[in-house]
Amino acid sequence: APSARPAAPGAVAARGEDAPECGARTPRVLAGVLWQSPGGRWYVLAAGSEQFASLSTSGGVTGSAPGRLLAVPAAEGVRPRLGGRLKDGSRVGALH
Repeated sequence: APSARPAAPGAVAARGEDAPECGARTPRVLAGVLWQSPGGRWYVLAAGSEQFASLSTSGGVTGSAPGRLLAVPAAEGVRPRLGGRLKDGSRVGALH
């Protein structure tokens, strides 16, 4: 059921301006957030555009997942580094 509490404002997770990753020619975007669940647990959540075959995180929290979505338990305040592998095998980092 939806929460009766007012929603908190969102936060910008990543931004790319005049970047090829956000353009029509090479659209390959990976971004993530550190998120706290309503139950109080923290997670790194990440998503990549359809060209991604797998995602991973390091830097205080490690984990990986096949496909374009990643959800990994984390500690409050960690600064994860996100990365991914495209279907062609090349590696790509997240937008900042």
